[in-house]
Amino acid sequence: MFKIYVGNLDYSVTAEQVNALFASHCQIEDVAIATDKETGKSRGFAIVMVRDEQQGKKAIVAMNGKKHLGRLLVVDESGKGKKRPAEPPLVETSRTQPTARQARGDRPIGAGSRNPRRNPGTSRGRNPRR
Repeated sequence: MFKIYVGNLDYSVTAEQVNALFASHCQIEDVAIATDKETGKSRGFAIVMVRDEQQGKKAIVAMNGKKHLGRLLVVDESGKGKKRPAEPPLVETSRTQPTARQARGDRPIGAGSRNPRRNPGTSRGRNPRR
């Protein structure tokens, strides 16, 4: 199944209207208009499902940038845009036991702000505000 993203649709557009737009370019299996979960109103884009990938790509070329109800349509292959980067691998540390500072309960070096205005307790012996 080849999916086509159709964006910048008017909020009043129905699935039948989107079907009619693409019917002359490819054989459509289904049309899904995205709606807001809370309000049920259209979110301004749809996904058109086509069986034949070649027909779908031709429809993308034919329909991208066309005007419909005063708006320029944005038509592209669905899922092609935002790709999530792969998760970085977890790195295991070689230390299994706490360091001497951590065992005593001391704060690690560099913890907190070095700016005495943000964290007055970390200044070394004097606080310029006092």
